[in-house]
Amino acid sequence: FAYNTVQQKSTEAKILQDKKEYAQNLSLVRAAMIEGASEAEHVGKLMGRIWYNAIYEEYDYTTDEYTHENGEFVDDFNTALFAYQISEEYEDSVELIEANQVEVTELIKKLQSPPDGLEKANDTVTELHETYLSLCKNATDPSGNLGSYSDSVNTNIDRYITLHDKLETQIPEFETIE
Repeated sequence: FAYNTVQQKSTEAKILQDKKEYAQNLSLVRAAMIEGASEAEHVGKLMGRIWYNAIYEEYDYTTDEYTHENGEFVDDFNTALFAYQISEEYEDSVELIEANQVEVTELIKKLQSPPDGLEKANDTVTELHETYLSLCKNATDPSGNLGSYSDSVNTNIDRYITLHDKLETQIPEFETIE
């Protein structure tokens, strides 16, 4: 009887430790995604403004360096987009996003087998990761027309925020895991 009690307590301790470790990894991946998602949001919104301002000849100090040549608006919005995509600012942003994706991927690998009671959090982090990757792709590999691109960026940002907040409510506090 004493052996079974010790064995049961050891098993319960292992289950609790697994849940704590999984919850810590959920928190880590959630935090790691913020950096890449934030940068992707910045790039996506700026690219949309460059695109719009080049087409509609809108002045904006944040886009003028890409939408103008020799003090005049460029004739083709693709010229403005290309100017941004070859800029050091864009290259630095893409480098940061891609490095962040590598970090996030390594953390996601630790979340493959959720312990009992954390399946919903696993489902949410999976959706969050997919949305994060879509948002990063908006920044690193833009496609579509101005309307569809802007819609995609905005939809991915909204979805990312919703899932990020939802996951926060699903990660148990370490001292309350039983």
